Amino acid sequence: MRIVYICLLGLVFLSLAVFTLMGESLYEIGKPTVVVERATQIDAGTIIPPEALLIDGAEYYVFTVSSVQGYSRRIHTVHRVAVAVESPDNGYGMVLLSTPGGVMPGEAVVVSTNGEIYDGCRVLLNTGG
Repeated sequence: MRIVYICLLGLVFLSLAVFTLMGESLYEIGKPTVVVERATQIDAGTIIPPEALLIDGAEYYVFTVSSVQGYSRRIHTVHRVAVAVESPDNGYGMVLLSTPGGVMPGEAVVVSTNGEIYDGCRVLLNTGG
């Protein structure tokens, strides 16, 4: 019985050591990678790339990305945000959102992904390289 306790204690110690050394990178396995662009403020309102605009029935929405500092690296999460579209093509190849459109200037919006994403999903950012 004593050997079982020693083995369990060793397993717990090993698990803690692996998490301490690898941290949040353990959670990155299998996460989708997204490419983001920043929403931009112009006189008429906020513009986003057309690739960022999605539709579900009659509702337009985009995915935004928020980041927080984790134990060993930044953790990125996507959020589904409903938007009101004023003009799907404002002449600049961008989508003009009504004010308030649900997306703030400078906010990161997802323009492409290599996998399925959903509200609250953790993702990796494609930094371009």
